[in-house]
Amino acid sequence: MKFKLIFLLFNGIIAVSFLFVFLMPLFFLGPDYARVFWLENWYLAAVFILIIGGLNTYFALNRQLFSLLEAEDWQGLRSYLEYRVFTKKRFSQQHLRILINTYIVLSEPDKIRSLEAELNTRQSRLVPRLALEFGIPRLLKNDPDEMIEYYDRYRNHPKAEQRDWLTWSYSFAVMQKQRSDEARDILLRLCENTREPLVRLFALYLLDAFRETDADLAERIDEYKAEFRRRYGSGKLQREIEKNRANLQVVVLARLVKNAEEWVMSDSNTTEDAGTVSGNGSSAT
Repeated sequence: MKFKLIFLLFNGIIAVSFLFVFLMPLFFLGPDYARVFWLENWYLAAVFILIIGGLNTYFALNRQLFSLLEAEDWQGLRSYLEYRVFTKKRFSQQHLRILINTYIVLSEPDKIRSLEAELNTRQSRLVPRLALEFGIPRLLKNDPDEMIEYYDRYRNHPKAEQRDWLTWSYSFAVMQKQRSDEARDILLRLCENTREPLVRLFALYLLDAFRETDADLAERIDEYKAEFRRRYGSGKLQREIEKNRANLQVVVLARLVKNAEEWVMSDSNTTEDAGTVSGNGSSAT
């Protein structure tokens, strides 16, 4: 029902907007000038027909997908998307992301690895674009060696999306392996350079574990923390978290999000050790 309502509202808004533009010369300039305007700008009608036709075609082709999402029929959604991917060999990036999210909802992260293997065989160019999502099973397994190997492969890949998140994930694994200098350097660069508020928060939170061994670093952390609170206080951080709910990294690391949020908004300088932040796969969520 919601899908149909959105579909009708969308078409209604587009149609009303077009009619307003198309009929405005008639109301303000009169029929003679309006006729001239229409003759000179007939292509606007053609553009409108193409746009609304293309969008309606998109909705029609994905009607089953939207209906399954609306009904929250995760089993049906998984079957539908697996048929498209594994049987029909149709590799839409949007559908792949939805399928990965469905596997997480159904607590089937191992199937993400099967999907990754299929893409590596059929459409390897898409794997770097989905590197963050395909890293989720490694993050849940919490094997630092495997995480280091995986995230190091993609964190500087030119076609990888969300590379700051991939870099943070790499630093998280490196920190668990007690490679302190490397982890500290990466986290500092993220604090200084990333444009992602939550990546900056996570980097700052992990970096705070080094404050006891470096007085200069502790001072910089306090400055970064104060700046972060000024910029994202008064509910702005909560809005950033909500905005990133579609990011599986944020969903899987829900406990870390909570701990980091409480830490940065408080006067405390105490953080958990990196090795216990996620605990095991189940405790990270």
